[in-house]
Amino acid sequence: QHGGSVVCTSEKSKAFPRGKVEFVIQLMAASPTEDALAQPTNVPEITKEEREDSQRVFESPALQAVTPSEGHAAKPHVVFLDDSPLARWVWEAKLKPLTNIRCFAGPRELFERIESGSIELSKIHTLITDHYFAPDERLTGLDVARELRSRGFGGRILLASNGAFSAAELTGLVDKVVDKSPVDWDELGH
Repeated sequence: QHGGSVVCTSEKSKAFPRGKVEFVIQLMAASPTEDALAQPTNVPEITKEEREDSQRVFESPALQAVTPSEGHAAKPHVVFLDDSPLARWVWEAKLKPLTNIRCFAGPRELFERIESGSIELSKIHTLITDHYFAPDERLTGLDVARELRSRGFGGRILLASNGAFSAAELTGLVDKVVDKSPVDWDELGH
C-alpha cells in the first residue's frame, strides 16, 4: 500500500553455522510536505547519560516492586520466552498496552535473572513460553514449567506451541496451550 517492498534472505555458512535470516524493508520517501508534517516539534534531545539512566531504571529490581497508586490497577507482570527475536518483538508489541512484559531468548536467560534477583518469581503473573528453543538450550518449555513449579511458582504458565501434548504431560505444570501466533491479553483468559 505504501509502494515499498520486503525482501527476505537466509544463509547458513561457516560465518553463520546456526543460520542467518535478514529482512530488508524498503519504504518510499515522503514528499517534502509529508516530511514536514512528520517531524516532531519542540522535542528535546535525549543525552547518552539520560538514555543510560532510563535503561538502568527499566532493568532495576525495584521496578518489579512498584505498586499502583490508589484507585489504579497494576498491570500484571508477564514473562515471554522465545528464541525468535521476531516472535519476542511481536508478542511484546501485542501485550505491552495491558501488561508489564519482559521478553527473553530462552530459559537460561530467565533463570540467570531470577538467580541474580533482578526478577522476583513471586511478582510474575503469567509466563508464556515456547516449547522448543535453539539447539544449545537444553530445556524445553515443559522443563521450564516443571522447574518453576518446583520453585513454588504459583502464577499462570502458558505454552505457546503448535505441537500436540497429552493432558498427562500438562497437568500440574501448564495452565493453557496457546497458538504460537500472538493474541490479545483478553484472549489469553487472564
